[in-house]
Amino acid sequence: MADNILEVKHLKKYFKTGRGMLHAVDDINFSLERGKTLGLVGESGCGKSTTGRVILRLLEPTDGEIIFEGKDISKLSKKEMRHMRKDMQIIFQDPFSSLDPKKTVSQIIAEPIIENKILKGKEKIEERVLELMETVGLAERYINTYPHELDGGRRQRIGIARALAMEPKLIICDEPVSALDVSIQAQILNLLYNLVDRMYIGHIPGVGANALTGVGLTFPIITLISAFASLFGAGGAPLASIRLGEGRRDEAERILGGSAFMLLCSSVVLMGGFSLFMRPLLMAFGASE
Repeated sequence: MADNILEVKHLKKYFKTGRGMLHAVDDINFSLERGKTLGLVGESGCGKSTTGRVILRLLEPTDGEIIFEGKDISKLSKKEMRHMRKDMQIIFQDPFSSLDPKKTVSQIIAEPIIENKILKGKEKIEERVLELMETVGLAERYINTYPHELDGGRRQRIGIARALAMEPKLIICDEPVSALDVSIQAQILNLLYNLVDRMYIGHIPGVGANALTGVGLTFPIITLISAFASLFGAGGAPLASIRLGEGRRDEAERILGGSAFMLLCSSVVLMGGFSLFMRPLLMAFGASE
């Protein structure tokens, strides 16, 4: 039986809007084995980042279970979650907005250590900060530097060091390289590759595909079917409108019927093909056996 550090069951997150309820996350299920990496992949706006924030209870779930190390944390109080977050951390997408501009690199990395009373004594805390900086590839000379004085790659390294400060068992990476230059992305991904038990959210860069041992695809079939619907509709609908304007109603109906039939056939082929080739597709994205 798999040793799962995280299990998400029927998770839902709805937001109340002026037009009704927005289903940001709607009944999703997945699990993450201890020592493995899960990639949650999907188009923009499909709820990847929201899922990560709900798992950490930065956003409250509407429904569902979040089982971390065998315990459902979805119903824990704020005080209980504060203690639980020592084992669950997140690396945010934007390395600049997630850092306090008034604090130095040393203060940012040391903050979770001090707040959670992991170490006592200035010397021990400073020693731990220097150790973390070395782990993430930050030179010691940056210890008293402010975030705005550094480039995007070094800022993200600060965020990673901060996430590692409490030695968490689970790290959620919310598109940690999307705001960085291509030249820096590989460096950060190689750094993340050396970590364990993490959940990667976002588009998989080619340089980072080998860092994934599991991939969760969000709405892949729906996206493809939508693309084919646009393709068939772009050709069929205008032509049918022309024929209808010419009074040739039967021909217009035949054209629309043909477009609908082609869409139905493509949907069947796509769903069948994905079911048949799902395993090699996941392997191509970097999933392990």
